[in-house]
Amino acid sequence: MSLEQDFETHILEQHRISREETGYKAPLFRSMVSERGALQTARDLLVGPNRISEGLTRLVLHNRLDLSLEANVIKPEWRVLFTTDELRTAVRRLRELNYSIDPEIESYLLQDSKPKRKSYETNKIIRDQGLPLKIKELYEYKCQMCGIRLEAGDYWYAEAAHIKALGEPHNGVDTIENILCLCPNHHKLFDIGGVYIENDLTVPQLGRQLIVKESHNLDVSAIEYHRQWCK
Repeated sequence: MSLEQDFETHILEQHRISREETGYKAPLFRSMVSERGALQTARDLLVGPNRISEGLTRLVLHNRLDLSLEANVIKPEWRVLFTTDELRTAVRRLRELNYSIDPEIESYLLQDSKPKRKSYETNKIIRDQGLPLKIKELYEYKCQMCGIRLEAGDYWYAEAAHIKALGEPHNGVDTIENILCLCPNHHKLFDIGGVYIENDLTVPQLGRQLIVKESHNLDVSAIEYHRQWCK
């Protein structure tokens, strides 16, 4: 296994322990890992201001900040996967929560302050790049749940959402039958389990029918899988 794969296995185990000890399922985090992998998810979450997430708050209440993403990425075995800025973000957040940090990380960050090239293996899902455009054009960039198309002058925007997520543990397929055209809000709700689709294509939470073109043969098994995952 590559270092990236080892990191993903480790993070998923930390997530499992955290879920059992705190009861916080962190559906958005789990969905992000399924779609992007643990390494890219960690990088995405370590970008931006020093913000304290709901997950971190839960871990503080249970005195288990050692299970946090931030506490894990600064460990010697994983830090090589991250940039100095990403590691500093993790350290800042942990300090704000009064977490005891190994002083050795400071020396590491000081030595690593100069730009360096890092190499590591990646485990990336290969996707058909033409499918998102195809599904958006099929629905003229209108959301299949609400029918709204985001427009700015001549520019239209929508997102392609996989019904059964790609990657572990879902292992969905990258086909047009497994993809929906959604606005950003309903895409995010769908990904975190806030909305799901019944077999008759109704969306109970919205009280309306999913918009489906005659030529778009949705994968019913994927719809059932997503619904059961939500429940």
